[in-house]
Amino acid sequence: MKKSLFLLLMFSFLFACKKKTDDTTVTTSLSGKWSTGGYELVLYDAAGQIVSHGIADAIKTYWTFDQSQIKLSYDLKSNVVASGYKVVKTLNNRQLLIENTNIAVQTEWKIESQTDQSMSISSVITDQASLNYGQNKKASRGMKTIYFVLEK
Repeated sequence: MKKSLFLLLMFSFLFACKKKTDDTTVTTSLSGKWSTGGYELVLYDAAGQIVSHGIADAIKTYWTFDQSQIKLSYDLKSNVVASGYKVVKTLNNRQLLIENTNIAVQTEWKIESQTDQSMSISSVITDQASLNYGQNKKASRGMKTIYFVLEK
């Protein structure tokens, strides 16, 4: 009898206590006009050692986010490239998913930080040409970070 009661209690605990998985995602959106404040490119060899680290101010671009679309321009009056986007939140992570590779070569970006005035996003380099460095050298992997400042 005790053995049966014990097994009954064990089964009830197993089915009553569901493992909490956070596979559900909450989609949010960004808003506002952001300008690029610089870029960072870090390249790694197969052992994980940094083989190239570049920081550039590069050409300033403007990224305007509304509820579902990004508009990218190089100055306030030039041609505008548009793309749909989503910000997906899982656990403590927010991903920026960009539909059009003409906005940014990579389509999946991690939102590293965001305040009222600044934001940074990073992505693993998937463009093989971007992994080249030095004389006939190619990195095993790379990480690109873009820094933004909110326009007023």
